[in-house]
Parts: sequence; C-alpha cells; structure tokens
Amino acid sequence: MPFALGIGTGSIPPAAPAATALDTPVFVSLGFPRPGARASPTGDTPSSLLGERCPGQLARLRSPIGITYAPMAFALSAELERQLEQIIVRYPNKAAACLPALHMCQRANGGYVSDEVIAFVAERLELGPAHVKGVVTFYSLLNTRPPGRHQVWVCRTLSCCLRGGENLLAHCEKRLGIRAGQTTPDGRVTLRTAECLASCGSGPVIQVDEQYYEHLTTDEVDRILDRLLFEG
Repeated sequence: MPFALGIGTGSIPPAAPAATALDTPVFVSLGFPRPGARASPTGDTPSSLLGERCPGQLARLRSPIGITYAPMAFALSAELERQLEQIIVRYPNKAAACLPALHMCQRANGGYVSDEVIAFVAERLELGPAHVKGVVTFYSLLNTRPPGRHQVWVCRTLSCCLRGGENLLAHCEKRLGIRAGQTTPDGRVTLRTAECLASCGSGPVIQVDEQYYEHLTTDEVDRILDRLLFEG
C-alpha cells in the first residue's frame, strides 16, 4: 500500500488506489517450511511481504508493486502414486523410503530433482526439506538440473586410471566436444566423472545410464557414443 511522509504540520497521506487484478495474492516458493509451520521472515525478505503458509509447501507473497508469480507444482500420476505407497510400506518408517521415492520422482520429472520435487517428497515422507535436499546433493545419481537424454559416467578412480581411464575421459571430451559436467548442444549426452564405479578389476569402465561397459578401448567407446548420438 503506497504511503507518504508528512512534511510540515497537517499533511495528509494520499488515498489508496482502487484495487486491481495485480493486487490478487498468488503463491510463490519461499523455501520449504516444515509441514504445519508458518512462513517466517528472513534477513533478506521484508516481513511485510510474507503471509500465510499455503498447501504444497508454498507461501503467499504480495509484491510491493503488485507483480505476482506462481511456480508449477509437482505431482505423480495415479499409477505412480500407487507405486509410491507400495514403496513406503516396505520400510519401518517413511524416512527410510526417501532414496527410492526420489528416484521415482526424478524419473517422473524428466530426469532431475527440482525444488518442487523436494517439497513433494518432504511432505509425503514427513521430513524436513533440508533433509531431503541433503540426500539429493549427496548421491551423484540424483540430478539437480535437467541432464541430457543419456548420461555417460567415466570412472576416474586409481584402478581405472592405471588402465587408461584418464585417456578415455579425454577421448570422450574430444569426441563429444564438451567437458565433463556438460551436455552436448543437441541435448543427447551428458558427460560426467565418477569417483568409483565399483568395478575395479575390469577397468577402464564407463556407465551409460544404468548399463556398465568394462575393459574398454577407445574404439569401443566410439561405437557406444555413436549409438547414443545418432541412434538413441
């Protein structure tokens, strides 16, 4: 609401303008409060902008200039909801289902875990969002941003390096025209490194999506990459 500072005795603040469509409150993500908690001001968010906590771990925000934002929520299909319930009941408590629940939601969300997915899993498993985000950022097979259609992991641990793993990584980078951690411009392949793929007796090793390839040569890697780039 606009306001004026009085100058001299008897000054009167101007009247508030008529309400417009921009004054309608909507919902934006302000972090993820625990279920049942109210949104609270932070050091960089004026308390006058914060309002009631709303369903879906979202909080109401009214912009001081009337501009509003509304991120899309994440939800599972009816069939995946049924599968999630079956996963949860396998464990002694809901928290123990965090990792398989995240893998399921990642697949349903285009291959990565967004803030909305974190909020969804936290609410369903009755966990704090910080706990869920800690799991996501610890495990390398959980992506925090959209990956390519295929993910190629090159093992960089000692046993693979002694068998040519570093040369294999350099070959992949040159062949794909990207560096480790990047995705090809066409969105087909994301190249990554792994500290250990637990196949130390069969190096050098790469993992393509969920498939292992062992005892590799550069010619064999070229055939794998050609399939990913031009067929898959």
